[in-house]
Amino acid sequence: TYDTIPDPTYIVDSGQTIQQANLAAARIHGTSAAQLTGRSVHELVHDPRILAANCPVCSQLDKPPKEFLAQLNLPNNKTVECHLAPFTERLGEKPVWVMVVHDITKRQLLLQDLQQRVNEVRCLNQINQLCNTTHVSMTELLNQVMQVMPSGFSHPERIRLNIESHWGDFGDTIPAQAAYLQTVFRDELQQFGRLTVWYDQDQDTLAFINEEQRLIDHISSQITDVHTRL
Repeated sequence: TYDTIPDPTYIVDSGQTIQQANLAAARIHGTSAAQLTGRSVHELVHDPRILAANCPVCSQLDKPPKEFLAQLNLPNNKTVECHLAPFTERLGEKPVWVMVVHDITKRQLLLQDLQQRVNEVRCLNQINQLCNTTHVSMTELLNQVMQVMPSGFSHPERIRLNIESHWGDFGDTIPAQAAYLQTVFRDELQQFGRLTVWYDQDQDTLAFINEEQRLIDHISSQITDVHTRL
């Protein structure tokens, strides 16, 4: 029976109405399976921020029946995979669908974290190549570093940078209320610059992760090494 399936499972018609639900579905919604019958599967399970007509699952239910898999990004950073298969209870009747919902949030977060580490390594490799180009002046180097750095962050399109140094100031003006990360360029004798990064505050607030502080510290160290060599 459907109750032996460990993931929430629903039988729905082409109008997104739940005909039946298993015990796993009842548990996740904190109610009985009988109370789920007759409710809209889109409103209950899918992304409420979009219309059912635009939903990757619901928009397929009134089309010729064919098994399919859809991934939904839900509020609160939750991701689920919906596996749907059609079947007909009686000959001549419109098919209904069996929909099994599997929570893949942890898997997606791991994949995102892995991709972010890849981006950081690529960013550091590019900056390392710039730092090993001996004919560049410090001013040229800092300008080029500013171009590469955003690629190493979680939201490169929103990152803002500022460098204050002995060789000039570069980048944007630091907002008064910005939450930022900061590192300094210094050797054993003196401090000769400061790098500050923050996220554009025009939209929702974004938070830095610990790895991003280590990223700018490493970049600062590379730039300090170039200054020492020059």
